[in-house]
Amino acid sequence: MGRVIASDRMTQQILTATAALIVCFGTPASANDKKSKADTAKPTVDIRSPKKGDKLGHSFRVKGRTKNVPEGHMVVVFRSVEGEDEFMFPCTKPFRGNRAFTETVEHQKTDRGDHSVEVRSMPADIAKKLNKWREEIIDWHKRGGKGKKPDFTVAWLEQMKTLGWVEYKLGK
Repeated sequence: MGRVIASDRMTQQILTATAALIVCFGTPASANDKKSKADTAKPTVDIRSPKKGDKLGHSFRVKGRTKNVPEGHMVVVFRSVEGEDEFMFPCTKPFRGNRAFTETVEHQKTDRGDHSVEVRSMPADIAKKLNKWREEIIDWHKRGGKGKKPDFTVAWLEQMKTLGWVEYKLGK
């Protein structure tokens, strides 16, 4: 530690103690040391439509805005699936985060009752794999479920972050 020079004994003791604290705990944070808001802020979504409890038809639009989605991540809207308590279907193609969005959600005509949409972010490579699976499973259903059902990789879920969700009712 460097030598501290002071005019009186009390000032000398205060400066020595301050220097010792700085050695132990580091220098006080300066404006240049602070992380930017984007580095520390949590990714979020503001879903403007639908609102909680809305009664909707089987095709509707989800509108909102994502914020603080990390660089290299994409966003996907998921919807609940009738009879599947734990599974959410990725009903949109991946899109960039940190912007306003409007995405169409389609339910099967037989779906009824309470449902929800979730907005999730994920690394771009996972979004690409998820979208490929989404297209394959839609094609498989169009063929009447014939042939090998495309495999869903549960490990993808571990890399997703749910930004927000809203519950609504079908049957308008």
